[in-house]
Amino acid sequence: MKRVVVAAVALLLAQTGAAAAQAPWRGPEIRPWVGELIPVGPQRDSFYETPIFGLQAAAPLAPSLQLGGSFGWAPASAKLGGADNGVTVVEYNVGVECKPRAETCQQLPG
Repeated sequence: MKRVVVAAVALLLAQTGAAAAQAPWRGPEIRPWVGELIPVGPQRDSFYETPIFGLQAAAPLAPSLQLGGSFGWAPASAKLGGADNGVTVVEYNVGVECKPRAETCQQLPG
């Protein structure tokens, strides 16, 4: 049931994002995102899979340069026994993205 809810939310967000993708980018923007947190390696035996929810933001620095960042939260739970097995996972990152200008893309072969 939880996976169906996550898939439905992701589908709705994708539909709203598709309409926004048609318009040219004009300024700062904030986008919600949903995903699935899948533990791997040694953590696979300690944690369950869980949905992760977050926001992504971007702001222009120059015509072909933008600052971006994201923040995500997951209400995870541990497989270990005990009174309190709740775990909160927080994910964040910040970066700079360089986008080629339209005239640069027109010069590329292909």
